[in-house]
Amino acid sequence: MELLLVASRGDSQNSIVWRSRAQPRETAFITTDEALSMIIQRLSGTLIARVYDINDQVAAREFVRIYRPVVTSWCNLLEIPGAYSASLTQSVVSSLVETIRTAKQSEANIVFSHWLLALTQATIAETITSRTTADRSASQPHYLAVISQNETINKLFVALEKQAQIDILQQAQARIQRVVKPMEWDVWFLTVSCEQEPWQVTENTGLSIADVYVTRSRVDRMIKDEVHLMNGHGKNGSW
Repeated sequence: MELLLVASRGDSQNSIVWRSRAQPRETAFITTDEALSMIIQRLSGTLIARVYDINDQVAAREFVRIYRPVVTSWCNLLEIPGAYSASLTQSVVSSLVETIRTAKQSEANIVFSHWLLALTQATIAETITSRTTADRSASQPHYLAVISQNETINKLFVALEKQAQIDILQQAQARIQRVVKPMEWDVWFLTVSCEQEPWQVTENTGLSIADVYVTRSRVDRMIKDEVHLMNGHGKNGSW
């Protein structure tokens, strides 16, 4: 049954209302824990979903390797001195991993970007708490006041989401590759990834130019729809 988000349930923050597209009058209530499970299921195969598994230490190390430069660039953007930047980067990345693994749904955020923003805010709060405790013997570093600002948190969120969307796109491509015919994938790969001209692809595949255009467009749409679905939207970005 395909479900459509209708509205937040007014009498509780722990459930949200869904309605069947096939049967509009039918409603179902799911808990926010179930909403979180839906997010992780949609992101299955991505690095964030793998990090959510507390037993996957390989994913945690890969996450740190990929996201550390993202956080470092954020620190540089804030002009945080090098002496503090390395320590702050380590704290933020560690807190981010911990926040993902202990994620709870305070609200029913079924859209990935909403969920990631909540994670980012929680990560900064955890970082400030841990750094304040660590630096208790000295005066509070000025950067803690800087990173607590909403504008600063939003800049980190934008950077994290940009990286996460690369992961989501790659996973979406992998999913679509498994369901289309090898020839269809080859056409898309040659025209999009390898940037070959359609006439070059016809020579490699034996397809007509018209078939190349149609196939590329179809696979490209399937990938885009999968990205929308993984982000918590319907096809073409609609519910």
